[in-house]
Amino acid sequence: MNDSPVGRVVRRSAVAALAAVAVVLGALSASSLAAPDARPDKHAAARSASASPTTPTPTRTPAPTSTPTPTPEPTPAAAPEASPSPAAPAAPATLGDPVTGVATYYTAAGSGGACMPLTFPANGYTAAAGPALFDDGRACGSWVEVTGARGTVLVKIDNLCPECEPGHLDLSAEAFAAVDDPVKGVVPIVSRVVRNPPVTGGLDVKVKDGSSQWWLGLHLDNVGNAVALVEVADGDGAFRPLTRQFWGWTLESSPGAGPYRVRVTDVHGQSAVADGITLTPGVLQSTAARLY
Repeated sequence: MNDSPVGRVVRRSAVAALAAVAVVLGALSASSLAAPDARPDKHAAARSASASPTTPTPTRTPAPTSTPTPTPEPTPAAAPEASPSPAAPAAPATLGDPVTGVATYYTAAGSGGACMPLTFPANGYTAAAGPALFDDGRACGSWVEVTGARGTVLVKIDNLCPECEPGHLDLSAEAFAAVDDPVKGVVPIVSRVVRNPPVTGGLDVKVKDGSSQWWLGLHLDNVGNAVALVEVADGDGAFRPLTRQFWGWTLESSPGAGPYRVRVTDVHGQSAVADGITLTPGVLQSTAARLY
């Protein structure tokens, strides 16, 4: 394996070529009216009252005596109103088993990754994963904890490293510098997949260029975990599963004109439905739907 800068550039070029081939294959199976754009673009008591009738007492003449002053019964204090229950907290993040391996790096975080990410971490901490972790793109948008000599960071999976074996992550330049000295080029690391990592906001959806009422392509992001299944329904219709492509998800047979409901299920069985996704290719549509 060539880990020199030239070798890594060659690898990235190979990834881009694979992405382009996969898109062309997807387009050939779509309607001729809607061939997808193959351009990469990385990176929620009852109250009742009753009164007892008073029974009259027969009249009689009491013996002379002093009349005691009646002691009034204390008025019961009003019960305090119940406070509303707080919203359920987000599912806590947990870590998978540690994997010992190595890290390399290739370039600064950018828009050319195989996942065609819609959003990027502000710190630029991203990673290209090997085929086993990448899982044909299902890992796109998921997160991994990486520990090296300089410390521990969270990185977002946004690309494929075809030659990376399990345990090998090809980091962005920013992420590599946070865990070890870039001069070294290849460094030992321990990585762990993060379940339910902290994310801000809900699912992001972008309808792919070339989509129409006969063919639909979707890019997803801000999912947090790897995605197992994506389904779409046109309005109130039934959900239909999409097919995973190298770059995203497609429905090849007449999805309709929308607006759509998009149901996403992650590898842990958590689901969310994003409503009102419109047929507006190329536009980032942020939603309030969250997987956890």
